[in-house]
Amino acid sequence: MGLTRVYLGVHWFSDVLGGWLFATAWLTLAGAVRLWRPRVAALTG
Repeated sequence: MGLTRVYLGVHWFSDVLGGWLFATAWLTLAGAVRLWRPRVAALTG
């Protein structure tokens, strides 16, 4: 979808790339928290 936004001239490629990078970072952070949180709860009892 992002590439079509560039093709249509609605956004610059850098804007689309920035959005993809932000989404990737957000999902990575959310996944890390999800994996880390149960381990902390198990250690603290």
